[in-house]
Amino acid sequence: MPYLITVGIIAVVLILVIGKYNKLIILRDSAESAWHQLDGRLQERNDLIPNLLNVVKGYAKRESETLEKVISARNSLITAQGQGDISEIAIAENQLQATLKFLFALKEIYPNLKTNKSFLQLQEEFTQMESKIAPLKQHYYDSTTRYNNEVEKSNMMARVFSLKKMPLFELTPQQQK
Repeated sequence: MPYLITVGIIAVVLILVIGKYNKLIILRDSAESAWHQLDGRLQERNDLIPNLLNVVKGYAKRESETLEKVISARNSLITAQGQGDISEIAIAENQLQATLKFLFALKEIYPNLKTNKSFLQLQEEFTQMESKIAPLKQHYYDSTTRYNNEVEKSNMMARVFSLKKMPLFELTPQQQK
């Protein structure tokens, strides 16, 4: 009889460990999937930037500093994406967002940009892309937070299985709900 109790306790513990491990893996995979979706959209959006810069260059020749800041921010983001460091990607993304706001504000200084079809079309593409990116940022942030919370709650088990917390893609105040 004591043998059956011991086997029963071991079976229950094993079932709990397997269940917790599976939950951690599911949450990790969900966060990684959310990241890949977001990263893909960021790359698509970055591919639009050279076209935008070419259009603006023709109208805003005196704005070379703004154009250089956008180019630099885009290059920083591409470098960070190449390295795969999500924290650095988040910093570079936020810098790029700030420089793009300045770039789009140039239409107020250069009225010809307001009527340029290419500029307006690219601005619309950026707006649509940003409307797709924002919920992906939030989804990644939420998925990662759930996973990280579970890793913290199951700290010992996470260490045994070498499951580490994932970096958050820090959202700027405007991006948070």
